[in-house]
Amino acid sequence: MSTSARLIRQIAESEFGQIVVGIDIVAWSQNQVRLVRIKLVDGSYLDIRVTGRGDYSYHWEHRMTDGGIHRWDNAPHHYQVSIHPHHLHDGAEATIVESELPTTSVEDDVRHVLTAINRIMVSNARST
Repeated sequence: MSTSARLIRQIAESEFGQIVVGIDIVAWSQNQVRLVRIKLVDGSYLDIRVTGRGDYSYHWEHRMTDGGIHRWDNAPHHYQVSIHPHHLHDGAEATIVESELPTTSVEDDVRHVLTAINRIMVSNARST
C-alpha cells in the first residue's frame, strides 16, 4: 500500500471515525488509476479516484439513502464553471457548481470532502 493510501486510511479512521465504518483499497499504484472506497455509517460510500496525471474524482454515492450524489472532480466538460475544470455535482448529476476543493494534496482533499459529507449527514439527520 502506498504512502497516500495509508494517509487516506489514517485520516478517514482517526479524524472521521464517527462516519466511517470501513475502507477498501481497491487499487493503488504509481501508473494506474487509484481507487479507495470509504464505507460510511449510513450505508453510502465515497469512492476516491486519483491518477498520476492529476485527474481526480471524489464521488459520494448516497442515492440509496436519500436519492443524491456529490462528486468533486476535474473532468473537462463543464465549461460554464468559472474555475473549469474543477467542479462539484451538488446533490445531483445535473447540478454543477464551483468546487471549493483545495486541490493542494490528496490528503487535504479527503479532509475537505469528508468534512462536507459529515456536515450534510448531520443536517439530514436534523431534518428527519
